[in-house]
Amino acid sequence: MSDISSTKLNTQQGSVSILALLAMMLLLALGGTMLSVSSAEVRTAASFRDGVAAQYAAEAGAKKALLALSTNNGTLPETIHNQPLGPGIPGTYTVTVEKQGINRVITATGTVGNASRQVIMEIAPETVYDFAAYSDKDMTLGLNIINGSVGSNQDINFTALTRVNGDAIAHGRVRLHTGFNDIRGRIMDSKSESAPPYLPLPTFIREDYKNGERLPGSWFSSIKLDNKIYYHDDNISFGASTISGPGIIYATGNITIGFATIKNNVILISEKDIIVPALASINNTALVARENIEIWISDFNGSAVAGGTIFAPVNFMAHPPAKSNYNVTKNPYIPKPPLWVPERVKVGYWNNLKLSN
Repeated sequence: MSDISSTKLNTQQGSVSILALLAMMLLLALGGTMLSVSSAEVRTAASFRDGVAAQYAAEAGAKKALLALSTNNGTLPETIHNQPLGPGIPGTYTVTVEKQGINRVITATGTVGNASRQVIMEIAPETVYDFAAYSDKDMTLGLNIINGSVGSNQDINFTALTRVNGDAIAHGRVRLHTGFNDIRGRIMDSKSESAPPYLPLPTFIREDYKNGERLPGSWFSSIKLDNKIYYHDDNISFGASTISGPGIIYATGNITIGFATIKNNVILISEKDIIVPALASINNTALVARENIEIWISDFNGSAVAGGTIFAPVNFMAHPPAKSNYNVTKNPYIPKPPLWVPERVKVGYWNNLKLSN
């Protein structure tokens, strides 16, 4: 009797031991899984932390380059390669700068551990190309609708019935000669509390353009400029024709645009006057004259820049959107402003990229 009881007791003890062993194995398996999950979470957290730090490093590099370009007239005075963030701070940044016309493209790469992030930023100085029209001497406007700002290093005269959906800024005076002009933005001139500064005009020399392809003196057919420079050593006139950019046309004499369509990032440069007598359609175009510009009864969307006066009666005028204007000003042969002013630098776009981790 006692032997049978003893046998039953031993059987029960063996069953309990097997269950305990299985439970321990299960707990060990769960513990290993949890340890693996915890390790993965730690790695993920570390990777995320390094990625955020790398983004900050890239932004620090971009901002350092922005400051350097602003204070060194658009040039980077020294190479920025694997620059440490600071004593005891992990991470480095590398910066490159590409020139595109008057624009600069900053590419800054930040690295922390195995994580890399990149910031790409396009910037440009504030120049006369930011205005629908800008003259070094007096400007006269009448019977216009202008979507954009106008400026002059001397006076702006509004004769009658002009609406400006933007600013009127003159280093001299802004004069409204009748009560039928409407300036929707700021009026700033020498009498303002904060007088606007003299804004330098772009400079250009003939030798930069004279090796371009030749154009005849009169043009009455369509032409695609194909991102080239065209040169004419005299006056040039465009009749009922279509000129498509991107590209540049340079003339040593006057440029006359009559009944023509000019579009898609064209830059017209004259050593004398640019004259638009009537019914032209000009879109995303920069007109740059060493002397005067006249625009009559036309649709103009671009930047008119004159070293002399601007006279523009009876027009619909506009300044192109920022992105379109950047496409014009990034042309490597656009006449460039002589100086960058640190407080007057614009950011065109800012892209963030993840390179690793």
